[in-house]
Amino acid sequence: MSKKFTEKKLKEIKTVLTVKSVTDYLEKLKLEENKFYDSFSYGSLERYKEWLKQKGLFFL
Repeated sequence: MSKKFTEKKLKEIKTVLTVKSVTDYLEKLKLEENKFYDSFSYGSLERYKEWLKQKGLFFL
C-alpha cells in the first residue's frame, strides 16, 4: 500500500466514532480486499510469478 493511501485510510478510521460504525467500516474494508483478490485467480498469479522469474525479476 502506498503511504498516501494508508494515511487516507487512517484518517477515515479516526473519523469513525461508534462501535457499530467501526465494525461496518472493517466489514467494508474486508469486502474491498476480497474483491481485489478475487480479481486475480490463483493460477494467473502463479503464472505471473513464473514470468517474472523468467525475466530475471523477483516477485516481492
